[in-house]
Amino acid sequence: MIIIVDTNFLMYVAKYRIDLLSELDSLFMKFEVVIPQKVFSELQKLEKSKGMDKFAASLALEIIEKLLSKKKLEIKGIEARNADDEIVKLVEEMQKKEKIKVCTMDRKLADRVKKLGAGMVKIKQKKRISEE
Repeated sequence: MIIIVDTNFLMYVAKYRIDLLSELDSLFMKFEVVIPQKVFSELQKLEKSKGMDKFAASLALEIIEKLLSKKKLEIKGIEARNADDEIVKLVEEMQKKEKIKVCTMDRKLADRVKKLGAGMVKIKQKKRISEE
């Protein structure tokens, strides 16, 4: 199972202090998390901004570092205009080999990847994640 994570999802995970790895472990037996390169770049830009976005982006980058150190994450890039398009292209490319779940709070992106057959993971009650 491949779990592709969107920027806004990581920002919410950081903001609500959800233990992403623990939550994913409880939902899926075997998985790999993929962070699209454009999502990683967006977080780096947000970390240099001001206010709450800066704080959440910084925490999100710490989560990424933790997952990288546990070898549970890969940062993968593919040619695309923006992060949403990159996620859609990754779903199209990767679902040929494995089952895909996308973590996002963005309804438009969710609709796009559902049409491709990807499953969804959402944040529920600001404290846990669940599969849809």
